[in-house]
This record gives sequence, structure tokens and C-alpha cells, in this order.
Amino acid sequence: MRRTPWWMLACCAVVGAALGALLAIAMFAGRVPLVRLPLLLPVAIAAVAVFLLALGWQVRRRRAGKQSRLSALQCARVAVLAQASSRAGALLAGVVGAFTVACLQDRGSAYLHWQATASLWTAAASLLLVVAGAVVETWCALGDDGGGRPPERGVSR
Repeated sequence: MRRTPWWMLACCAVVGAALGALLAIAMFAGRVPLVRLPLLLPVAIAAVAVFLLALGWQVRRRRAGKQSRLSALQCARVAVLAQASSRAGALLAGVVGAFTVACLQDRGSAYLHWQATASLWTAAASLLLVVAGAVVETWCALGDDGGGRPPERGVSR
């Protein structure tokens, strides 16, 4: 498993910001009804990040040779979850970040101010998910031979 490069997370965030901006434009133009973010959304995202860190810690213990509750297959699943979480968190942070900026443009409405606050908390929780996914990816990464690339077939060193 290779770790997710920083540029892929940045691309996910940029794509998310573009989608969020398009969604905000459509909502404020009246073509799409306003999306109301649930209050528990940032709490749920942060809970997933904490759960991922707890699973990643078990993988780290197993790699260090200590007793762990996870099997090798479960460790591989944690690694995949870490990659998916970092990418999805970056995408969601971009979408919600753009929505936050769009809501802050109109300061006259109390509803939009509340939405901006809720989306800001959701963006912060999404960034926490990105960080948790990247950290767990580091804990789950398998060491390579130092060359950065797998050896080619039929070539001996």
C-alpha cells in the first residue's frame, strides 16, 4: 500500500471546493432548495476520525510486535479505510468550505449566519478526518526496499 500523496488530497479539496461553489450558486439563485446541515454532522465526522485513530493504533501495535486485537486482514481493511477517509475528508472539506464562504457573503440573514457556523464546524471536522486518515496511513504503510519503486521483473540487483 502506498500512502496518499499530498497533491491528491489537495486535488480532492479543490474539486470539492468547485462543487461546493457550484452548489452554493445554484442554491442562492433559487434553482435548488437550501441545504440545511444537521447539527450532529461534525460530531459524526469527528467520531469517525477518533474511531479510525483507535483502529490505527491497534495496527501500529501489531506492526511493533505487541498484542493486538486485529488480524492481518483487518489491518489491511483499516489501511483502506484510512485512505478512503483522507480522500473523502478532503473532498468534504472543500465542499463545505466553499459553502461557508458563500454563506458568509450575505450577513443580513440569521439563518445563513447559522449555516455558515455549522458548515465551518463541519469543515473543521472534515480536516480532522483528513489528518486522522493520513496519520493512520503512515502507521499502516509497509516498508519498501528504499528505492521507492518495486523491483522490475527479471532484473536482479
